[in-house]
Amino acid sequence: DIVAAGAGPGLAFIAYPAAMALLPVPQLWSILFFIMMIMLGLDSQYAMVEVVVTGLTDEFPHLREKKVWILTAMCIFGFLLGLPMTSPGGMFWFSMIDNYSAGLGFLIIALMLLISVFWLYGNFVTRKGRFIDNLCEMMGSITGGHGIMNKIFSGYYQIMWWLITPVMLLFIIIYSVINYSNPSLNYGYKAGTYVYESTGVVISLFLNFTPVVIVVGFMVYKIFKSGGLKASLLPTSKWEPNGLPFNRQQKYENEGYESD
Repeated sequence: DIVAAGAGPGLAFIAYPAAMALLPVPQLWSILFFIMMIMLGLDSQYAMVEVVVTGLTDEFPHLREKKVWILTAMCIFGFLLGLPMTSPGGMFWFSMIDNYSAGLGFLIIALMLLISVFWLYGNFVTRKGRFIDNLCEMMGSITGGHGIMNKIFSGYYQIMWWLITPVMLLFIIIYSVINYSNPSLNYGYKAGTYVYESTGVVISLFLNFTPVVIVVGFMVYKIFKSGGLKASLLPTSKWEPNGLPFNRQQKYENEGYESD
């Protein structure tokens, strides 16, 4: 029964606690285990909250002086969103959000990001190699390093960006679409599977594809505002080095290296 319950959340909240109870001094191991779980949760929350707050303050710089209040509001908002998962039906909410909030939609966004930034802006719409040149302006090279290892990794990244990553993403997207299914949940504590009703199906679709709709919506808005697809992919007048241009030769001389 313990092994059967060990799929998904049951692994942390059923299987492992049951295993802790079989060890010598089970109270000690149980306390250490759940402290570890709390630390893992906090570690994830730092990244999630900071991404949202940093995005807001970068887009609206006047909000930076109110960052403490924004952080507080984000934490309270996240706490309220998590409350339904503590209800009697919380496992059903948890399973649906866990399986559908970062799935097919984000794979599509990743492919769109790669094509728009590297292929279109970085090569075809502006000039070939512009994205690589931008990286070199900021870091001195694609990897920020030097020597033979920099050349090896530069070739590796370019092969990944040009061919391997888009092909892999496209394959995973097609495979995910073919195998897409409506949300369901194995009970775990008893035999059988719960199949979500139409409301759950709609919410799962909303979770999965809302990010794509937002990205596509802003893309259409930018295309109309700029006067065409090509114009929307061109950099603005503000897209330039901030301060003195990067001098790679001078950097290596200061650090005692020789330039490639």
